[in-house]
Amino acid sequence: MNTAPDPAPTAPSRRPGWLLVAVLVVLVFSAVFVRLWGISLESLDNDEIFSYRVATTSASGAMQMIREDLVHPPLFYYLVRFSVWVGGANEFSLRFLSLASGVGTIALLMYMGHLFRQFRIATWLAALLLTLNNTHIYYSQQARSAAVFTLLLCALLRSEER
Repeated sequence: MNTAPDPAPTAPSRRPGWLLVAVLVVLVFSAVFVRLWGISLESLDNDEIFSYRVATTSASGAMQMIREDLVHPPLFYYLVRFSVWVGGANEFSLRFLSLASGVGTIALLMYMGHLFRQFRIATWLAALLLTLNNTHIYYSQQARSAAVFTLLLCALLRSEER
């Protein structure tokens, strides 16, 4: 007769399962596809032209323009300047930060669902709805800071739960 004690129950694994990875990949690729669709077809609007001017002017001129803008944080403009420096002065490079932030928000929601299992269905549903949300798609295609703010808000919520 085996008298060895039963092994202690183990905590549930924190590694993502294949279902999470598959859903995450499908949602992220869907989010990228719908946000890339026509991102460079629209011309720049008034607010985006301001972002373009900040991104393409001299550093001292950009600093003056950033100081006068009371709405958008300076970090946004520095990141846009970097994006334009890397990708050139075109609509896609100007809008890339918003595109990456919009897709990143969806990925972060999926990851939060993995971390907080009691909210898994809610966060996955939120990520799915955000993937298809026309307003979020619109702001993920604009060279303004709305999509960046959304990502930062989700990251802040994630850090508060620790």
